Amino acid sequence: MGGLSKRDSRQQMRPQEEMRPVERRGRRRVLLAAVILLAGLVALWAWRRLPRVEHQSHLAAPEVSAQQKPEPHPRQAEQVLPGLDGPPPASLPEMMDEAKQVVGRLVERFPQDPLALDCAAKAYLYLGDTNQAADYWNRCVQLDPEAAFAWEGLGRIAVMKSDYAQAAERFQQALDHCPASVDHTWRADCACQLGDVLMKLGRIEEAIHVLEKYALGSPESAKSQLLLGQLYLQAQDYEQAKQHFETVLRIQPESRQAHFGLATALTRTGEAAKGREHMSRFQALYARRAETRAAMRFQDEELKELVVKVSMTHTHCGQVYQRHGDLHMAQRHWQRAGLLSPENATCRVELADLYAQTRRPREALTIYRSLVARDPANPLFQWQAGRLCLELGDFEAAQPHLQALIEIAPDRAEGYAALAALHLESGANPTAARRMAQEAVRIEPNQRHYVLLSRACAALGDVEGARRAAAKAAAGGNLRSDTAGP
Repeated sequence: MGGLSKRDSRQQMRPQEEMRPVERRGRRRVLLAAVILLAGLVALWAWRRLPRVEHQSHLAAPEVSAQQKPEPHPRQAEQVLPGLDGPPPASLPEMMDEAKQVVGRLVERFPQDPLALDCAAKAYLYLGDTNQAADYWNRCVQLDPEAAFAWEGLGRIAVMKSDYAQAAERFQQALDHCPASVDHTWRADCACQLGDVLMKLGRIEEAIHVLEKYALGSPESAKSQLLLGQLYLQAQDYEQAKQHFETVLRIQPESRQAHFGLATALTRTGEAAKGREHMSRFQALYARRAETRAAMRFQDEELKELVVKVSMTHTHCGQVYQRHGDLHMAQRHWQRAGLLSPENATCRVELADLYAQTRRPREALTIYRSLVARDPANPLFQWQAGRLCLELGDFEAAQPHLQALIEIAPDRAEGYAALAALHLESGANPTAARRMAQEAVRIEPNQRHYVLLSRACAALGDVEGARRAAAKAAAGGNLRSDTAGP
């Protein structure tokens, strides 16, 4: 009963001491598994609550279920519709008839929808029928007095009739009713139209104020800069005029109007030699334009221009049908728009997004690949092509699209996050996955990106990094920390 001696105790303890490293490794594996499980649960939770990054049409479309396929509307099932079937029109009268047929059918179907009326108004404006266009836009503002697009259209018609006072009122109403969600480019263009008519009315200071308030900072600012240069030229502020004309020439080196305006401003400030250089450049560009116009076959060019406009009419019709849930008609209009104009990217984006929403990713990918081939510098096209490749499990094909997206838009998180997900799913490069996830968190520290970072850390055995990132994801993201660093 004397019990174990100290020596015996040490001998009994030795095997347990030898097992401690094994126990620690076992605990580490359990902790790592727990972190991975936590990251997976957070990923599932975040995936169900966070919106997917998708292209959004400027028209608010209804939600489409994953199972939903475009079905013919009961009144149009198996029906051949004029303007939607058959070969493209070969003459101006046939093309004009097609535009009238499709918008007439649209307005008959949705007579109380201002967007349907707007689509019809634009079509008739393309056809040169300003009275019919004005009638549709007036019906728009009767239904919705805050329909900014209708006021802008009425302003354009007033300009065509040289009623600049009324045009100024209409454009101002458009700007007053323009919602914050409207693209800045549209607002800037409307402001330029208002500035132009104010200049024609001699209200120079007011025009400058409108342009500086609404138009500057637009991605396509050459138009507003040119107009401001012309306004400052009329106000005899030649230094300001020179600055704006020079800005235009940095954006568009062959702008005839900018060369002419800068030549005038330089001459007025005593820089005659430089002024003559820009006047010579203006004259050369003007002569080139005259030669090009003389070489054109006017009838063919007029038909080509109308084809492009009717293609856009089909695009707008499709957006209205989609808004009302008739995906079959939306698809038919977008297909017709693409048939008429190979250059119409909008209808192709709409059609690809419809295919993606209705579980036809391969058809959507085919369209986005063709768009990438035409415009490889467009970040939306690269993003969607890469995303669809990922959805189809083609990691190798997705990588160049996502890498291109990072090069085109290095300050956007989507490309880094998608590449991180790609490396994690393929399992080929967890180190690159963590680096990409860290960049995504640095740019946009949200739940989804912290989940990716947690998964990447876990894949590398970085238990502490995975735990910290998972905790940030569970807390809702938007918490910057050293987990975003290298």
